[in-house]
Amino acid sequence: MPNSVELPPKYEVIEVLRYDQSNGRLYNRETGEEQQTMIGGKLHTRYYGRYYATHRLVWLMETGDTDPPRLRFKNGDIFDTRYCNLGPSVPAYASKDVPPTRDELLAMFDYKAEEGQLYKKGRRHPASFRYAGGYIGVSVRGVVRPLSHLVWIIERGYAPQGQVRFKDGDRMNTRIGNLVCKGARIKVDWNNQEICDAEARTRSRIAEIIGEDISTWKPIDVYPLT
Repeated sequence: MPNSVELPPKYEVIEVLRYDQSNGRLYNRETGEEQQTMIGGKLHTRYYGRYYATHRLVWLMETGDTDPPRLRFKNGDIFDTRYCNLGPSVPAYASKDVPPTRDELLAMFDYKAEEGQLYKKGRRHPASFRYAGGYIGVSVRGVVRPLSHLVWIIERGYAPQGQVRFKDGDRMNTRIGNLVCKGARIKVDWNNQEICDAEARTRSRIAEIIGEDISTWKPIDVYPLT
């Protein structure tokens, strides 16, 4: 029967199977034989006595993600298992479900702050992989989420309320010191002294958190922390 549990590590699979990018098929490295078989109307590959969906193994071999999200076939052909034809069914930016909490993430992953990386519990390789736009993503509960957002949640304790930017422009540098979040903008009535005082305190708190000089920001650029 097909196996839907977490996939084996990439470094183990590539020692046994060879992926042909031209047709999306998997072959035994020693014998050269094609390893596909049809189960439930989809292609599956036998690996050490267990069957895995071929398209999931292809995704693993290209991204290293041992817990891939639900995948779709871009051209609608379920027998076209080339990596270029695969993609997440629900992109992270379109997902409307509740983002994971800090406790949930730390229960699923080991977090290495010096790398800005997440590792599956007991795994030696990062759980992240490159996806659309050159961003680094991680599959969480079947949804691909930007690694930068997950690092923000772990470090700050709450989900970012807007776009997470990279100070050095490198989308692969997901260490918290390289991340800045500018969320929902608010306007300030500078004629109201009470609001101005509260705004100054908010600005100071923001500057303390993100480690960035925001004294030159215009009022409309200031955002709430909640």
